[in-house]
Amino acid sequence: MNASIQGECLMRSLVIVMTAVPVITISSLAADEPAVPRTTESYLVIRHFDHANAMSYKVMTPAEYKALTDQMAAEAKAWDKAMAFTQDAWKYEFATQKKVFPRSAITPIRVTIIDKFTDQARAASKAAYLASEDESKKKAVPAKPVVKKADDKTLAEKESLRKSAVSIFEGKLAEVIAATAAREEAARTAAQEKAAQEAAMFAPKEKAVAVETAVQQNPVAEPEK
Repeated sequence: MNASIQGECLMRSLVIVMTAVPVITISSLAADEPAVPRTTESYLVIRHFDHANAMSYKVMTPAEYKALTDQMAAEAKAWDKAMAFTQDAWKYEFATQKKVFPRSAITPIRVTIIDKFTDQARAASKAAYLASEDESKKKAVPAKPVVKKADDKTLAEKESLRKSAVSIFEGKLAEVIAATAAREEAARTAAQEKAAQEAAMFAPKEKAVAVETAVQQNPVAEPEK
């Protein structure tokens, strides 16, 4: 076989090998990879009233809003007890014992969802816009005529007493909620320990019954004599 014939055979072999090899492209690899799910965080614009009935606008994630509503539910359960403790503290505090307790100064937290965005900056912009609009409306409302004007010192004292009442109440409310949570946690722990003790107590007996049942169902054959 001369050199030209050998060269032709070699070229045919290369063609066969190259056509047998699959072509791998970037697009084919990408198609085989699992799709990565895209998660979009949402942001809520909330109108919020605190315990002093002061209104503000806040931006929250759904998780933060859920935590706030859970807190409101806990406060509702502890409200009456915390209020009673606050009134007792008011009576025994030297600075306030001769003052009327401003019960109306304390209100439950209230929230309302105003809008929802997928962009945090847009949500913050909406909250700032709403706050600005409310401030402009307040300035536009004409002042009501005052029949009897109290002096600045009296007004300042009343405002100070209201703030003091709210502050005392929030402290007592936190104490009641914490004490309730501690009792519930202690009860859960006690229940778990009791269940573990009962399981440990009855485990040997249950095991013995299971062994006896297994023996009865599968008796060992007696040895032949």
